[in-house]
Amino acid sequence: MERKIIKENYLIDKSITDEKWVELEDDKKWHWFTKVKSNEKYLNEFIGLTEIFNIVNSGISTDRDSLFIDKDKNELTKRMEILFSKNLNDDFINKYNVKNSSGYKLVEKIKNENFEENNIIKMHYRPFDFQFIYYKVGITSRPSYMITKHFINRENIGLIFTRNITDNDYRHAFITDKIIDQHVNSGRDYIAPLYLYEENSAGEFKLDSSCKPNWTDSFKEFLKNYISDNPKEILNYIYAILYSPTYRENYKEDLKYDYPRIPFTKDKNIFDRLQKLGEELIDLHLLKNTKNSHCEVNTEAIQNKDCHASNKARALCVPRSADFSHGNDEISKASYPISGEHKISYSKYNEEEKRLYINEKQYFENVKKEVYNYSIGGYKPIEKYIKAREILNLSDIKHLIKVIAVIERTILLQEEIDKVWREADF
Repeated sequence: MERKIIKENYLIDKSITDEKWVELEDDKKWHWFTKVKSNEKYLNEFIGLTEIFNIVNSGISTDRDSLFIDKDKNELTKRMEILFSKNLNDDFINKYNVKNSSGYKLVEKIKNENFEENNIIKMHYRPFDFQFIYYKVGITSRPSYMITKHFINRENIGLIFTRNITDNDYRHAFITDKIIDQHVNSGRDYIAPLYLYEENSAGEFKLDSSCKPNWTDSFKEFLKNYISDNPKEILNYIYAILYSPTYRENYKEDLKYDYPRIPFTKDKNIFDRLQKLGEELIDLHLLKNTKNSHCEVNTEAIQNKDCHASNKARALCVPRSADFSHGNDEISKASYPISGEHKISYSKYNEEEKRLYINEKQYFENVKKEVYNYSIGGYKPIEKYIKAREILNLSDIKHLIKVIAVIERTILLQEEIDKVWREADF
């Protein structure tokens, strides 16, 4: 709305005779109404992600997130039991929009279906925000099964990216080992699994199902003469490139309009260094390279470690800091020092105090400004996570301390990646 008002005021105050007009030469690829031109090297020498990965598709869409997705598995289970009982009152129908729409005949889809608990699985809903979904082909509006079948009950990792962005800066790459929502990062996100599991002629996975890299035929040919043909090393390298600040800045106009394209160095030393940095970055973003944060909990007062079980427990559930080792780098000192009710009134950052307040009294401290403002896609992960909740439980608090540490380390790794980029033959 603010942008709209600025534009309206500009048009009211200005006249076309006040402007200096510049004749633009047509850009042959995008036909931009700007002075910016496509980068020829980027277009002709780099390899597009859809030229690398054979199977690419968007994430899942339920068309009814409030019905089919929840942070709490038990709450989702209760809701699904009601839905599939077919005994729905008007409040439930209206609250969760249990109605047919032009593109999604929900009432017909559930008519002959029963609740199945094993259809509740964990998904990657937003950056660093993992929630539960009731997922079933035939029920889920857009199940993206050609992708999800390579993740559900299987070990895999996938590169998340988007095609068209409206932001000025590119920050739309992420990684996952779960099925994803199609808005996990932004308006519409795509995922490319690293591995594909083989099926038999009936479309069922073989009992001894082996997996193969998700490469196109042309990329397989390219790898025959490349520095490495190890799938994980190639993914590590791609991920490092996508997180290079210089790459993002140099090619930001092209990155707005199409799938990212990747430069492949001919220098083994450069490749090895980048893929190792990418490997650490991937482990970080999968939350694998972190240790449990310290938290004083009276287990007698609270067996399930839920910060809302009793007043006594609430006073004791106070994570102090993330035990997050960076080698010789400074360890993140983020903490959550004040006990209380953990009710979220807002997500408000105080730069002078380096504190992130969730209400008048409670806050995360030792949070750097650049960490709080760090964006993945169209979201600030820390702010987004907090605003999506009404109250923080112990698990949320520990998770946020971990995410703060992960983002802090990500920023440092991006600086290291850029040092290598500047030495590269791109």
